[in-house]
Amino acid sequence: GRTGYNPNAPKSMQGGQDNWLEPTIVYDLQGEDITQLSVGASHCVASAKGGDCFVWGDGGVGQLGLGNFEDHPTIAINNSFSAVKQVEAGSNHTVALTETGRVSYSIVYSLVDLP
Repeated sequence: GRTGYNPNAPKSMQGGQDNWLEPTIVYDLQGEDITQLSVGASHCVASAKGGDCFVWGDGGVGQLGLGNFEDHPTIAINNSFSAVKQVEAGSNHTVALTETGRVSYSIVYSLVDLP
């Protein structure tokens, strides 16, 4: 967790003391031309110049859009979105605007495309 959320903390501590409060460099994104970054309650999403969408953090309700409920403390590429232009992370969801103008919304294990 580079979102401040420490996935290795005991469940009883995940609400506070063992979480990180200081910003941390995301070395996994070095070399990527990141155009936007958004931070949710316990997950992050970033878009790159080439349209790639990177996600990491808590995936407990499917907010990473990876088709599962797994946490990803390291960067994962979300291929379920086509080339991404803009991203936003909410408390338990992620929204992506593709380069073709389509809006994709991920929450609760699914990916929904809006017209």
